[in-house]
Amino acid sequence: MKTATPDSTKKSRRALSVREKQVVVLLVEGKTNKEIAGALGLSIRTVELYRVRVYRKLEAKGVSDVVRYAVRHGMIEP
Repeated sequence: MKTATPDSTKKSRRALSVREKQVVVLLVEGKTNKEIAGALGLSIRTVELYRVRVYRKLEAKGVSDVVRYAVRHGMIEP
């Protein structure tokens, strides 16, 4: 079984786009897809796609994984 190396983990973290980071911050704040869409001027479907991309890139299984990522990377305060 292949495990992620620190280098591959860093690459996926760097791979988050500016928009994906914005979605992460709003998601961590507890915003719904509809609220995120309104705040960023996007459609709900587009927000859903950004969430899927974020989860895949971070290999997150839930919001708690995204929250941990955001805290560790200074995107939000604990």
